Amino acid sequence: MKVSMDNMSYEDAFERLENIIAEMESGQLSLDTALQKFEEAIKLSRICRSFLDKARQRVDLLLRDEEGHLSLEQALLGEDLPSD
Repeated sequence: MKVSMDNMSYEDAFERLENIIAEMESGQLSLDTALQKFEEAIKLSRICRSFLDKARQRVDLLLRDEEGHLSLEQALLGEDLPSD
């Protein structure tokens, strides 16, 4: 079942993008087909980027303190903080 690009989840778009990359790297596509796949890959990469941008905005919003500032400790998401 083919999913419309308008209704794709991040996972579906990323998986399709990976498949297109594998097809293109095989070197078995005609120039016309390769260009069509490239165009589809660009659209898929934009869809993925949009999902990632929205996720980043949500994370930033969730990590803000009461005054609306991001704290370094929160932004590192549990990574080791630099020692003084």
